[in-house]
Amino acid sequence: MENRAACPNDSVLTQYLAGNLIEGDRTAVEKHLARCAPCRSQLVDRFEHNREQGISSPTPEDVVQRGLAVAPPRPQRFELPPRKAAGPSNRGLKWAIASALLAAVVALLFVFFPDLMSQLAQFLPRA
Repeated sequence: MENRAACPNDSVLTQYLAGNLIEGDRTAVEKHLARCAPCRSQLVDRFEHNREQGISSPTPEDVVQRGLAVAPPRPQRFELPPRKAAGPSNRGLKWAIASALLAAVVALLFVFFPDLMSQLAQFLPRA
């Protein structure tokens, strides 16, 4: 729904139904009517009143169709592109590399700190 402050006033709608608006104003009103339900409802009421009074005016359906034809399209909801089919995974390779690096670090600790094993042994449960 559009901002009601941007809606045409009663005089503009009356001029529109009478066919007295210049091309640019008529197009602007039709664009607005294509998107604003309260104004379309007001236009239908005015059309019914004019018909009862014998005054010729465009039908609301014609107005909406013309408005949709000149109105810019609404922005579409952004959608992500579809995911590509899953190919071979490198997850196993990554875990293997991480495990090898951890083993290398532990081995280097024991090489550079040979008494580390005996110090750690006191924390291991005895069988």
